[in-house]
Amino acid sequence: MAKKNRAAKQVTHAVAEQEQNFIWKELNGIFRPVKSDSFKSAEEAAKRQGRKLPDPRAGQPTHLSGEPRVPRNKQEDIAGELGYTPYEGPTGGAKEPVFHKRGGDPPYVSYDRDGHGSAARGGGDLPPNIPWKGASSPTGFGARDRLGTYVPKYDADGNVNFDRVRR
Repeated sequence: MAKKNRAAKQVTHAVAEQEQNFIWKELNGIFRPVKSDSFKSAEEAAKRQGRKLPDPRAGQPTHLSGEPRVPRNKQEDIAGELGYTPYEGPTGGAKEPVFHKRGGDPPYVSYDRDGHGSAARGGGDLPPNIPWKGASSPTGFGARDRLGTYVPKYDADGNVNFDRVRR
């Protein structure tokens, strides 16, 4: 009986993954996972019962891109969705625009145009994560000063946290 349940879970997982691949390929651009209508109704029912369901996007990147490089205007849109605003001061040679969020972790981010930390290097079917370089100051994007490479992901409560994938 246990083997049948495990096999059923594996099939369900494989089907869900293929559906995600299909959706991301069809959107052909930046994709942001959202809660489905059926999950929203289940979440409301759980809330009425005093329970909280974990966010189905937990562990998923907030944005995925089928493009080899995200253009600067989309970088600004994505950073804005993550709560970051464009930084206008000196950036110490960052090759992409720098964005700032007071109290953010990291406080300064810049799009990682080299793709370090993205899924693209793994050769998977899914479009790559959109990685960001993080720094503690606007001039700290040099190799020795940078805090690391981050991918924003959802936690179980639906909040966005930057997951450090590389130093």
